[in-house]
Amino acid sequence: MSVHSNQYNLLAIDDDPKVLDAYNALFPQGDEWMMSSIMSLTGSVDHRESDDEHIEFKLECCESGQNGLEIVRQGLINEEPIAVIFLDMRMPNGWSGLETAREIRKIDEHVRIVLVSAYTDYTLEEIRSEIGHRFVFHSKPWNDEELEQLTRLLVSDWDYENELRQTQRQLEDATVAAVNANRSKDQFLASMSHELRTPLTALLGYGELLGETPLQQEQKSLLQTMQVSGNSLLYLLNDMLDLSKIAAGKFEVDQVEFDLGDTIHEVEQIFTVRAENQGLSFEVMREGSGIEFSSMLMGDGKRIAQILINLISNAIKFTHEGYVRLKVTSADGFLYFRVEDSGIGMQPEVMGRLFKPFEQADRSISGRFGGTGLGLHISQTLAQLMEGEITVTSVYGQGAIFELKIPLVLGSRETAVNNPLQKGQSTERLQGEVLVAEDTPELQFLIRKMIEVLGITVHIAENGRLALEMAMQHNYDLILMDMQMPEMDGVEATQQLRAKLNSTPVIALTANVMQHQRDAFQQAGCDGFLPKPIQKTALQGVLRKYLNAVEVIEKIENEHELELENMIPVSSMMDGLELDDELMLLFTDRITTLRDELEAARAAGEWEQVQKLVHTIKGSVGSYGYLQVSDVAAEAEGLLENQDQEGYEKKLDVLNQQLLSILNR
Repeated sequence: MSVHSNQYNLLAIDDDPKVLDAYNALFPQGDEWMMSSIMSLTGSVDHRESDDEHIEFKLECCESGQNGLEIVRQGLINEEPIAVIFLDMRMPNGWSGLETAREIRKIDEHVRIVLVSAYTDYTLEEIRSEIGHRFVFHSKPWNDEELEQLTRLLVSDWDYENELRQTQRQLEDATVAAVNANRSKDQFLASMSHELRTPLTALLGYGELLGETPLQQEQKSLLQTMQVSGNSLLYLLNDMLDLSKIAAGKFEVDQVEFDLGDTIHEVEQIFTVRAENQGLSFEVMREGSGIEFSSMLMGDGKRIAQILINLISNAIKFTHEGYVRLKVTSADGFLYFRVEDSGIGMQPEVMGRLFKPFEQADRSISGRFGGTGLGLHISQTLAQLMEGEITVTSVYGQGAIFELKIPLVLGSRETAVNNPLQKGQSTERLQGEVLVAEDTPELQFLIRKMIEVLGITVHIAENGRLALEMAMQHNYDLILMDMQMPEMDGVEATQQLRAKLNSTPVIALTANVMQHQRDAFQQAGCDGFLPKPIQKTALQGVLRKYLNAVEVIEKIENEHELELENMIPVSSMMDGLELDDELMLLFTDRITTLRDELEAARAAGEWEQVQKLVHTIKGSVGSYGYLQVSDVAAEAEGLLENQDQEGYEKKLDVLNQQLLSILNR
């Protein structure tokens, strides 16, 4: 029976036929009653459609609990459930009334049960513990009018509960539909970001290569405009992907050591020229004690930079003349980044919606200045994930002030800037022995150079199996373990080391940087994580953590004594690393070999080998300072993993051209 029907099903269970006859006389088929009269007698609220609605009952009778249970079951199967059951408490043949009620409750939790008896053998607590709360007592012999009123009250209550359950199911269905729709939207955003990123990256990559060829001034200008527009689109795609992650609850921030000075310097480099081209004064001011610059900090330096880039970009966008300033200070355990501008400002009523997605200060903003309104929303979300916030004050026509506030958490060591190698100062040296497990020759040589300059003895293992053997035969102070090697990978080698009770600290050295990969390294027994491309400061930070320092006093009379002969910088992104002729020759020879092997594997359709080679190239070129080429290799590797043939073919073409560009320099 539908919950909106005017007919309600009743069931009488009694072993006395005369009693069943009495029920039939009380509830004859076709009997109609005015619900409004019952409501007026009881003072209850009628939850049905109108006060004038008529109802009627359909009564079934049986003489045993077993038969009654079957009637209830068939009613549920036919979607005509029983609303009220009149149940005799004492039935000598078969189940008793309580046994019958208990069995009925197992298949129908909502039916109202009227326990009809001259007296009962159980207390209310005992009955309630057996069949729940949806029951009442009614004595024999009954008064017809009282039983009629009780029945109508019970069916009204039963009907109301059914309506509530139906509404709840509708709400649950709507919630599921909304969640699915939101998930589909997130998947669409992520998919579109990925699909658009692939051809866009190719365009930008080829544009950079084209920019290195001889061009006329007009051609350079056109190419620069194309690249600016392409980068703007890339930023938009990044924002869309971030928004998708935020909506899916999958957006996370890191807690690693970073140098705030490097972060601020990066931001300063990005906007100095841009502000000058727009005729603005751009200034970075460091205020306060400066402890935030003299010590490494714990947090997510990249996300802090992302917020500052959004805030400063907006400030420059909305400032026609005057200045944009970034002030950095610390106080009371917090870092404060204050972005001030002399721009157009905002009305008070629009500031409340600034941090909502796709919102602008007014409807003309997008047309006049561009943008989607995503940057501030993402920035505020990032700040909150870092347990901070962004606040804004503004005077219309006089500019605005955005302030980022996040907790100040100091790292375990001082920054490199705080201990520069200067005349008359002591230079830090470390003592100890380090085992480097790395199968790539150019990285073996590079890591050795980075470590040995600090006075450390370096041993090289070409694969995980050899590393395991060497670690069990010699007591090293530290093991740098590449995670992807032939014969035995770093995960298995570390697991076997720990199984053999070897407690030498192991740092995972790998280009696999996803969180689930980090978790796998930690579960294998690694003590830390050092990502490729290798950065000298990060590597030296790990070395300082696990090795003993030795102070060597050196009187340096000439700064040029610090320079080694024949050292040439490869890239401004080298993290201070310089390469000599021997190392550079090894690198170019190795890149030539890897490129030739990659092209041969592509031609033969050996895509598993292609993926391995791309992974090797990613770590090698990045560690030698070619971070952009490393990023292209990383994107190609991802496309290969996803078997996106059109995407990885284009990306491999870009990678090939960039490798040729390296070799032709």
